[in-house]
Amino acid sequence: MNLQVPTNLHALRVAREEFFEAGKLKEEDVQVHFREIGVLLVFQKDGKRHWYKVPNLCQPIDVEASKRTIKADQVVVKLRKARVGSWSDLTDEKDRYQRKREYRIQHGDLKGATTEELLADMYKNASDEDRAGLRDAMRVNREKREEDARKAAAK
Repeated sequence: MNLQVPTNLHALRVAREEFFEAGKLKEEDVQVHFREIGVLLVFQKDGKRHWYKVPNLCQPIDVEASKRTIKADQVVVKLRKARVGSWSDLTDEKDRYQRKREYRIQHGDLKGATTEELLADMYKNASDEDRAGLRDAMRVNREKREEDARKAAAK
């Protein structure tokens, strides 16, 4: 399914094990506390209190326009963006990392670094998912170089 989210809305779909049969929860048992740069979802189920917290949203939200919906198997929290535009992620971690890296390149230990040194640093500080993406990109690049070499040798 392809979900199109308007640029002024960021939907957070919380479908954790605790939410199975979320539709059976009472409205008063599900609370969402919106803050300009954070959201806290708290609910009561089977006498236990559960919560899901995002204290560092990527961008500010419109607290009054944000809302939550209880569905059969999930709780949907719709965060209305305070400013129209895209978010790099739900949290600000990627943006903070990018700003820190840019500072290192312009003023810190990566100033004047070679492309190889920049790539090595990127790989060293990457998540497992990002490392897999970098490995895929290197593989594709290597295969392209090999194909180009074969074509050049055939001439």
